[in-house]
Amino acid sequence: MPFQDLAPEIILTILRNCSSITDLVNLFRSCRRIHSMLSTSQKTSMLYHVAEIEFGPLHDAFQLLTLNNSQPAHLIRDPPRSHSLLRQVIAVGRVAKKWEDIYPLCKWDSDFVDRRSLSGDERYRLRRAIYRYWLYTHAFHTPAYPRTSRRIPQLVIQRVQLLHNWSTRELFEIDDFQATLRALIGSRICPSDSAVQAIGHGDGEYPEPSSVKRLLTTAAQDLFHTSRDGHMVHRQDRYHMNVSMGWGDPITHYYIIEDLLKLDPKAVLWLYDHSQKWQVEGYLNSLGEWFCNNGDTFSETLTCVLQRREIDLVDRMDTCVGII
Repeated sequence: MPFQDLAPEIILTILRNCSSITDLVNLFRSCRRIHSMLSTSQKTSMLYHVAEIEFGPLHDAFQLLTLNNSQPAHLIRDPPRSHSLLRQVIAVGRVAKKWEDIYPLCKWDSDFVDRRSLSGDERYRLRRAIYRYWLYTHAFHTPAYPRTSRRIPQLVIQRVQLLHNWSTRELFEIDDFQATLRALIGSRICPSDSAVQAIGHGDGEYPEPSSVKRLLTTAAQDLFHTSRDGHMVHRQDRYHMNVSMGWGDPITHYYIIEDLLKLDPKAVLWLYDHSQKWQVEGYLNSLGEWFCNNGDTFSETLTCVLQRREIDLVDRMDTCVGII
């Protein structure tokens, strides 16, 4: 029987059981009968239902997409459902879906024998962590927050208030995602001199991902100064390393990674696909002077929140786990 000749109840059941926005939209457009069967509000409701399945949690995506200068970042916002908002949800959701494929590569970098795809629940927690980390970067990693503002009490309180919206377990999920970013940036986008030299000699050693960072006080200088007369390695390994030169000794490399952790997940994905050193340097220079030598603040804010909750940072993993 042709699809358009099915009983309305069967067609509605098929539409409601779609798990992909693309599939649902294509069904809406498949014939005039289906297009006219539902009202605009019914279609919108159904689209958001499927978006929750494919890109959820939409609640956290809404907080990211409705962030504005007139409200503190920690306030909960419940915007009206519209097609414009849905298009934005799909855009950030597709970024999160790309991370679902990259996350296992970084999580089981050296233990590649144990590498596997994420379960449905793990994908959901990963997307939630991505939206929340993205919200934090858009709220507090902007030109409005230069290095001199890091310790201003009022701004510290604002960052802490945002993190207090989430449970301790959920905070560790975000920390787990940031560790993935740190590993990806430190090995694929901005590898150290020693890592590039190891790749050049056929040794596949990479920096280990770290957790909550140790607060350092020494500032690095000339972070992005390079010389193209130095030793160059042109090689792309099985994990997408595509670099020309390393990014300095361990201390300099550390501060470069701290700077890049201010980038949102979409920007990191772009650098992952454009990881030649001249491309990365050009992107960083385009951000302005505020970005350089002004490291990530999420880790120190997380440490502050955990201390207020009297969570032992040493034994925290015995109590809470990350995304997996």
